[in-house]
Amino acid sequence: MHSLRAQREAGMTESGLGVDTHNLDGALRVYESCGFVAVQRHCIYRKPLLLD
Repeated sequence: MHSLRAQREAGMTESGLGVDTHNLDGALRVYESCGFVAVQRHCIYRKPLLLD
């Protein structure tokens, strides 16, 4: 919240960040409680490559 206030005091009107929605510490809930809203979602696919 301190950095958001500092940004506002510096004249900024918007702030953005990225978050891992599967974060076990509940990062998404923390950011939403600060007023952030999801505007875009990304999906990352992974496939392990097994060596013979």
